[in-house]
Amino acid sequence: MAGVGRFVPLEVEMLTLFAGRHWLFVAAVSLAMTAATSATELPIEEDAPTAEYGFSTPTVVHGSPGERVQFEVFLTWHILTNVENSHIQAWAHSVVIADAEVIAINFDDLTIPTDAGAIPVRPSFYASYDVASDPEDPEDRGLAGALISPGYPGVFHLQPVEKTPVVRVILETEMPPDGRDALIELRYQDDLVPAHRQQPRWNEFHQTPGPDLCPTFVNASIRVRSQGGIFLRGDANEDGRHDISDAAVILNFLFRGNVETQCTDAFDTNDDGRLQVTDAVMLFSYLFRGGTPTADPFLKCGRDTTDDLLSCDHHTPCS
Repeated sequence: MAGVGRFVPLEVEMLTLFAGRHWLFVAAVSLAMTAATSATELPIEEDAPTAEYGFSTPTVVHGSPGERVQFEVFLTWHILTNVENSHIQAWAHSVVIADAEVIAINFDDLTIPTDAGAIPVRPSFYASYDVASDPEDPEDRGLAGALISPGYPGVFHLQPVEKTPVVRVILETEMPPDGRDALIELRYQDDLVPAHRQQPRWNEFHQTPGPDLCPTFVNASIRVRSQGGIFLRGDANEDGRHDISDAAVILNFLFRGNVETQCTDAFDTNDDGRLQVTDAVMLFSYLFRGGTPTADPFLKCGRDTTDDLLSCDHHTPCS
């Protein structure tokens, strides 16, 4: 299905970059663009996906109740097919991020594969990103911006590759104070307005020659998990040591039900997110056969970094 091209503001930015040495050319092209867009709308091809916008994120973010935690996510694209004799000049993002605050946006150490080899995002491309919001719904906040080839018209032909990070975003969120899990949602949504400009952004590619392209979207969510206490994995009887009595406590918990605990994470010696007899077996193997130690935190108190349904509200040696 064909849509309406809305990349004129982005093209104007591209022409501005080119204007330093070629102002007469820019003036002519600008007039031509004005005439063309007033007479007809630019087509956007949506029939066959050429590129995919996505995210690279952690599965779960951990912290203590009420703690503010920073972490990084990446905006990514995946070039699915090359458009013959075409060069992508620029691409823009408009992203809503629910329940997290944008702290910083950067491009450090990020590269883009092209027919000329891998090139760094910066300074190879002009980058214009900022926090953003939807004027019609102020609750929709996130970031928006564009990456533009400074050599307009561009010289790079992007290669079909796996998911490639192109923008790094540092986010901050507050751990739920009641210890419950929460979700941070990230989604591509048109029309967010960056703080440094008055015009909205859309999620599109601009290529030369050829029509503008609408990528497909793969949105993401991140689980936020509060952890009230740190623990020592395998120390089921909470005496600060690993010995046969810990394995006995695990077996009693599983088969006799006469053990109460506020830290099931400590019983999960193999860190598979389940409480089974294999947890006691692993501890026996470590103690008597020199087997593999349990997963961290084992030698010192720490938090569980695995996304599972177990928890730890209190563990005596670590409190």
